[in-house]
Amino acid sequence: MGKSPVITDGNLVLAESGAIVDYIIKKYDSTGRLQASESTAIVNTYYTHFSEGSLMGHLTFKYRMNRAAGQAPWFVRPFIRYLTNTVSATGDSSTVEASVDMIEEHLSKLPENAFFAGGENPTSADFMMIFPLEVLGQLFPQLIDPKKHLKAYVEMVHQLPAFKRGVEKGGSYSYAN
Repeated sequence: MGKSPVITDGNLVLAESGAIVDYIIKKYDSTGRLQASESTAIVNTYYTHFSEGSLMGHLTFKYRMNRAAGQAPWFVRPFIRYLTNTVSATGDSSTVEASVDMIEEHLSKLPENAFFAGGENPTSADFMMIFPLEVLGQLFPQLIDPKKHLKAYVEMVHQLPAFKRGVEKGGSYSYAN
C-alpha cells in the first residue's frame, strides 16, 4: 500500500499500527507480560482500536487545520485561520472533549500507576494510546490541563525505562516533551 508503518517479519509484511503491535506482542512476548488478562482483554482491545479508529482521526484533522493556517501566504492567514477555526468548531472539538472525558473517567477507576488494561504492565492499548495522548496535550492543552489522571498516565509512561530507551534509540520527537 506504500504507507507507514509497515513491518516485515520473515515472509510476513504487515501494515497498520494496531495490527503490528498485536502481532509483535503475540509472537514475541513469550512470558505473557504484555498481554491483558482474560478479565481485561475487552478493555485492552477497545483502547487499542479506539486510539486510531476514533481518536487519532480527529487529532489529525486538527493538526492539518493548524498547519494549513500556518503555511498560507501571510496576507490570507487571517482568513484561513478564521476558516479553519470555524470548521474545527463545528463538532470536532466536542468529539475530542467527549473522548478526553471518557479516557479520564476510565483512568480514574484504575489503581494508581496502572496501565490502560488495569495491570502492572503495559499492553497493546498502552502502546497505541500514548501517542494520541501526547498529541492531545499539544493540540488541546485546555482539555488536558484539568485532567489529572490523564496527565499522570502520560507522565508515568514517559518515566518508564523502556520509553526512555526508545527515545534514546529513536531520537526525541516534539510530542514527548
